[in-house]
Amino acid sequence: MYELPPNIPSRQIMLSQAARRQVDTWKQLQMAEEELPAKRCDLIVSHETAASLMGVTLFRRSRKIHITVGRRKDRIHRKPFVCHVLGNTSLESSQARIFTVPCASPEATFAQLSRTLKLEDLVLLGDSLTCRNPFLKRTSKARLNRYLHECDSFRGLPQCRRALRLIQEDTDSPQETLLRLRMLQYGLPLPHVNFSLDEECGRYLLDMAYPQARIGVEYNGRHHHQQQAEDWDRANALTADGWTIFVAEKENIESTYLCQRLMTSIAQALSDKGGRRVILRDEPLELKDLADGRRWKKNGIPLD
Repeated sequence: MYELPPNIPSRQIMLSQAARRQVDTWKQLQMAEEELPAKRCDLIVSHETAASLMGVTLFRRSRKIHITVGRRKDRIHRKPFVCHVLGNTSLESSQARIFTVPCASPEATFAQLSRTLKLEDLVLLGDSLTCRNPFLKRTSKARLNRYLHECDSFRGLPQCRRALRLIQEDTDSPQETLLRLRMLQYGLPLPHVNFSLDEECGRYLLDMAYPQARIGVEYNGRHHHQQQAEDWDRANALTADGWTIFVAEKENIESTYLCQRLMTSIAQALSDKGGRRVILRDEPLELKDLADGRRWKKNGIPLD
């Protein structure tokens, strides 16, 4: 179910990287298996190691292998293992199997990492687990939400709920996620992600869009030259058809000055074409405040 196909073409950058991470993690587990006590079927691969085994590439490769048991007396203390004691491990929805390896499910992995990840990183993980690529999509926002309702309370639960308000399904890359978060932090409305449209000039998929105002936002990932040429051709065709297309790069996320310039331009276009003035914040709102449930209820944005 979670095993990625072999022999993925290198031009499929994210998918090939994910497959390589999955295989490397599986080999690491195979080599470390002899260090485990015999007949310990209660051990479950978890946390960052589980994410890597699913092909998630957000975390750096580590020699440590994270495993989880349900009872403190069952802990093991052997290198290279980091053994956690967690509740909710007996839930059927907490368990998965990848290459015959007992592993935390995508939903359980999300919950486990909420204890240590910053909110932004947890949103990145959630977007990655619910991404558009059918091979890499591990769960859905609804399933994450359902899992949290099934669980007994745990320390990271409030962080999970904050992250769920900011996660968007069917995204394509971590950089697009970061760009969307910056847009919200500065006060822009929530855009549609991977918006599909049929125009006289052709059928297109925009990274983000405000369709009523005919405004699109594209992230330039600097991929293969041929793909870049196709991206520019698409943007030119849409511009000729009445769309305003903004192109962002890595610097527009990392540089405060360039980020503010981009947000100001998008806000001005929304004000001109959308029929109502968009007022930006002088400083980006903290993500924790942006994810506050009271703010989302007030603005009429669904919580899940």
